[in-house]
Amino acid sequence: MSEKRVVDTGVLGGEIEVRVMRAGEESSSTLALETRMPRSGAELPKRRAAVAIRSLAIMLEEWLPAFSGEPAPGVPTLRDGLRVQQVIDAARRSSDGEGWVTIA
Repeated sequence: MSEKRVVDTGVLGGEIEVRVMRAGEESSSTLALETRMPRSGAELPKRRAAVAIRSLAIMLEEWLPAFSGEPAPGVPTLRDGLRVQQVIDAARRSSDGEGWVTIA
């Protein structure tokens, strides 16, 4: 099965639309994005920055328990950061000519 790739992005009514397709396909499809809203229920502005503002508000809600010394579910760990760096390094090696790179 071939990987999907982003082919187009656009802003529709303050929301980002990401379109993807598989290699060899004739048409693209819309990729479902996160639709979760902040728990505060505050109304988001009706402008392009609404998506970024929503994401920031959700991130801060997830971090809030950590400021009180409580565990913060969903907040990346050092181990998560290491894994991301391994993926980035593998992508660079692949791009430099190594082809398919397996991550341990």
